[in-house]
Amino acid sequence: MNNPKKSTIQRWVLIIALVFVHATVLGQSENNNVMNSIEHYNFQMMKSSPSEMPDSIKSIVREDPIEVESFDTNKDGKIFQDQMDWNVISDEPGDCPLCGMKLKEVSIDEAKANLVKNGFAIKSFKNERKNIVDSNNSKKSIWNKYCPVSGMKISFGSETVDYDGKTIGFCCPSKEHNKVFLEDPEKYIKNLSIDGQTFIGNEQK
Repeated sequence: MNNPKKSTIQRWVLIIALVFVHATVLGQSENNNVMNSIEHYNFQMMKSSPSEMPDSIKSIVREDPIEVESFDTNKDGKIFQDQMDWNVISDEPGDCPLCGMKLKEVSIDEAKANLVKNGFAIKSFKNERKNIVDSNNSKKSIWNKYCPVSGMKISFGSETVDYDGKTIGFCCPSKEHNKVFLEDPEKYIKNLSIDGQTFIGNEQK
């Protein structure tokens, strides 16, 4: 004959065990939800502030304003862009470090259009370079129109030389005509007209 008292104790032990298991599972679920929420929050914060991301992630996560051309390191006119996190751009195939999606190969113009459409600011490499050059040139008024060494029109990206109260410009940065000029400035300054607007060196020969 079964012992009623023993059976009651066993039932209570079973109930307590079930409650404990349920509480443990529920607690783990809640804990996972909390951790996921924290991770999601941190992730969203990182996405809004790429500079705070780990180096392993932010290497291809670009900040505004985005200079798309500069990422085309192999100069083939194409780059790889994530189709969800549009500011994730690389010149090599791979996966987005933010969402895990595979990067899609697109043209430079397509990448720019995607960025603008999704609220990102872009800047043009060529225009930015021109603005820098124009800004530098605005600080000095170059006296001559033609290079006193080569006779070609001056390039505003070249070095200048201050000579006899004038700022002398040259035609090509790679030729370093500014250094050639300084070897004998009197010789080369005579290649220019009195106002510096005409190259007359050939006429003097």
